[in-house]
Amino acid sequence: MIDSAANNHQRFVRAQFTARLVFPKYEQNEWVNSQNYRDADWRELVDLWSVYNRHLAHVIRNIPTSALAVECKIGDYDPITLQFLMEDYVVHLKHHLKQIALRLNLNPNNFGC
Repeated sequence: MIDSAANNHQRFVRAQFTARLVFPKYEQNEWVNSQNYRDADWRELVDLWSVYNRHLAHVIRNIPTSALAVECKIGDYDPITLQFLMEDYVVHLKHHLKQIALRLNLNPNNFGC
């Protein structure tokens, strides 16, 4: 989930400075394996994920309206707009928050899910 934030961070920023963003797809397994998350401190990973996503919220709030229609071609997927990419990321993030809340026996509604 940290890697998804990192990939999307670059997409959100780079798309603002081009007429069409072409970006590689997120190679999840390769990213996870190369960073050996299994041996990392769990609390530090959660803190990083939390802070990173708060920063992404700041980035999203500051993207100019003029950039929302920029076409983003990621990997071999169909092109989408920057606006759709950002909205889809937030939906995906809420999905993960709900999963975490349910696993911890917490009410997902308390986390905006």
